[in-house]
Amino acid sequence: MIENFDLTVFHFLNGLLHHSPLLDWIILFFAQYYVFVIVLVFLVALYKLPTSKKERWKVFFVTGAITIIARFGIMPLIYLFDQRLRPFIALQAPHLFVVSTYAFPSGHTTFVFALATIAWYYHEKVAYFLYASGLVIGIARVIAGVHYPSDILGGIIVGTVVAYILMLIAQKLLPTHIAFIKKRNL
Repeated sequence: MIENFDLTVFHFLNGLLHHSPLLDWIILFFAQYYVFVIVLVFLVALYKLPTSKKERWKVFFVTGAITIIARFGIMPLIYLFDQRLRPFIALQAPHLFVVSTYAFPSGHTTFVFALATIAWYYHEKVAYFLYASGLVIGIARVIAGVHYPSDILGGIIVGTVVAYILMLIAQKLLPTHIAFIKKRNL
């Protein structure tokens, strides 16, 4: 039943491809390049945090470590157990670009949701923007033919859970950092 739902939603969204060059360009932008805009927004928000330069560097390094672990540490472990082919290969579905890794979970979605979860601790408005952006990227990647909807859901779960757990660990290891987070969240 879940597989049928996954395929039905995939075919509906993927069916939006190749009707308009402008729409294809917009989908390509959000599926491939929008992640760079997201990182830039996060870095600007980080720079504007009302704290010391030293504290900003801690946030930067904690964020970097967590997103790298989520995207490049956990995902390869998942690939060992789930080697789902991308829909443009498995279904010969229309697509905008080619990706050579496995489909589940979505790396872009994992990365953005990990970043959004981390941002939640520092700047809730930016976190809302990042969560919404992660959904937009995920939907664009389904339309582009490189992911199934369940790949996006998997990325949401992996990115959020890994970032949350690692933020708890970071708070234990960096007690001065905890004081900043608690003060900011009051």
